[in-house]
Amino acid sequence: SIEREMKEKIKSCIFESYHLLNVISNTNSKNTEKLEKWLNDTAGSISLICSEVEWTSKCYQGLLNNSLDEKPSKLQKKNITTKDIWSVIKNQAFKNLNDLISIIRKSNNELLKKKVITLITVEVHHKDLLDILSSCISNSFEWSSQLRFYKHDETGEKSNLSIEQNAAKFEYGYEYQGNNGRLVITPLTDRCYLTLTNAMHFKRGGNPQGPAGTGKTETVKDLGKCMGRFVFVFNCSEGLDANNMKNMFEGFAQTGFWGCFDEFNRIEIDVLSVVAIQINTILEAISAEKKVFDFEEKEIPLNFNCALFITMNPGYLGRSELPDNLKALFRPISMIVPDSVQICRIALQAEGFKNADFLSKKIEILYNLMKQTLSRQDHYDFGLRAMKTVFSMAGEIRRTFNFDDAINKKEPENILEQKIFLKAIYNSNEPKFVSSDIQIFESILTDLFPDRETNSKGEDSNDFIMAIDHVMNIMNLDKINYFVDKISQIYNTKNSRHG
Repeated sequence: SIEREMKEKIKSCIFESYHLLNVISNTNSKNTEKLEKWLNDTAGSISLICSEVEWTSKCYQGLLNNSLDEKPSKLQKKNITTKDIWSVIKNQAFKNLNDLISIIRKSNNELLKKKVITLITVEVHHKDLLDILSSCISNSFEWSSQLRFYKHDETGEKSNLSIEQNAAKFEYGYEYQGNNGRLVITPLTDRCYLTLTNAMHFKRGGNPQGPAGTGKTETVKDLGKCMGRFVFVFNCSEGLDANNMKNMFEGFAQTGFWGCFDEFNRIEIDVLSVVAIQINTILEAISAEKKVFDFEEKEIPLNFNCALFITMNPGYLGRSELPDNLKALFRPISMIVPDSVQICRIALQAEGFKNADFLSKKIEILYNLMKQTLSRQDHYDFGLRAMKTVFSMAGEIRRTFNFDDAINKKEPENILEQKIFLKAIYNSNEPKFVSSDIQIFESILTDLFPDRETNSKGEDSNDFIMAIDHVMNIMNLDKINYFVDKISQIYNTKNSRHG
């Protein structure tokens, strides 16, 4: 009953918030303040789902108008041309994005920042799609292959949300999500969503596979967030036996949660063949729409929302090949190379950078060069996770930076953003390099940013330096620059990483 109440409450919150967002969107006056108030009053995951529903309904309206031969729309009767409709939709999307960016630049509220960064990440994707959709009609594959959110008004006061992609259709799960972030949606993410939703439509599991750091698990988690489902990620190891797996599957079948088993092929081959029978039993029960089914000589209730996913990292030692009867239960999708430039661009835009296109290309080249030229060390990582640290740090520095003073000194904003970006790159990378690599790193930075100042180490704040001085005086230590640098590096490393 607690779960049922939670879902009912979230449902009513979504529809109330959606109504308010509609009112704000349809007012012609400057509505940044109203939008900021709406975001402050709305939970993060709810503001996101409202934005998705709003985008779907606007695009659908435009697409219906494109396919006039099939179904004339109300807008046509008012003699509004297709081109006008799409330009209105695009202008509004552009204005929304600018409003959100202006909110993030001036806000000091941590909670609001998190919400807005997540919203910008999704809104940028929506804006990019409008160019493709403006030349489509309502039954085009470009439209049906998108994850679409529909609000259905039923009789009485009941409304419902459904999520559709191609032939697959799901009811929204109304799970409380909290204020968690969202992935940048690239063509690879879209293809993965499409494979996973079609797999669930045909009552199968999903199997993203590829090297580490390409977003396999994150994409499954992200799809769960989109659909309001609770996603339970489990890291598999050699020690798992059939009994452990049975207990987990029983839980997923009864609660309707999604299970994502990471590194699934690390489980022993003899356990995998038993697991195949267990998974098959659950999938067949979902397919037959049974409310109760027999699972390993035990009758358990079934929740149709449950889904199972596995991720695999092929080509490593000690990984078993999946048995054929298990392979057949999962739809595979290969995720090899993430689209780093696009991810960088959107992540920097979400952090409030105007010059994101230029900077995203630079960081991609920088990390590739570092991978090729620096020495091989166990603790070096030049993948997407390391880049993400740079974005977060750059965003933090940008928000604390006094732009007005700098612009008064006649410094262009793009040069200022480049300085902030260089400071973030330096602070997040320099502490981990061995001394022989620092010189090479400096040279690469100078090649990529010829007009940079030689010392791109961001100066630490005066308060921080004074605190170091004060403590060193108390402890009777000599103030050697190298020692102060190391303290500063440890401080930066602690601020930008876990643990």
